[in-house]
Amino acid sequence: MKLETESSESPPGRTPGFDWDEHFFGTATVGERGQIVIPADARKRFDIEPGDKMLILSAPGKNGLMLCKLSAMREFMSAFQHALARVEQEITDTNPTRREDAGENLEEQP
Repeated sequence: MKLETESSESPPGRTPGFDWDEHFFGTATVGERGQIVIPADARKRFDIEPGDKMLILSAPGKNGLMLCKLSAMREFMSAFQHALARVEQEITDTNPTRREDAGENLEEQP
């Protein structure tokens, strides 16, 4: 769905330089049982198939909901844990006195 604007300037409340067409997929109506249909373009782009488990989160500011494939969140969290472990290892390698807790209450370097 293409969002049309009157001018090349960002409309009020819109972020300049942000491509809304890239992130806007349309609207959905909540049915009697609380169900919504994810637009086909969004399902295709994010490879959402019937039976996929979705993680539903409150958007920042509690103004809406965010959906994420549970499998994608698991992959992200795994990569994040590995990156954190590398950072913690680098900290302990740099200063062996910090081995007990590389992630919290770090003493300041002289």
